[in-house]
Amino acid sequence: MQTSPCECLSVDFNRPMRNIDQAWEAFVPQFREAGYLFGNQGGETYKDWRDFEADDIVTERQMGVVACRHP
Repeated sequence: MQTSPCECLSVDFNRPMRNIDQAWEAFVPQFREAGYLFGNQGGETYKDWRDFEADDIVTERQMGVVACRHP
């Protein structure tokens, strides 16, 4: 599925997919604290994929942003 282009923040996650929620748990609060306002787009890109259980895959998590207000 493709979405419209948007400004986004991203982070690489270098762990098995079974732990992918950890990427959001660290990512979202960090960028909210920095003042970013998230849009309704987000996704992930599999940069180095082997299989679901591999320990050394690289997944880029992305979250669209609509603005940044500095605290």
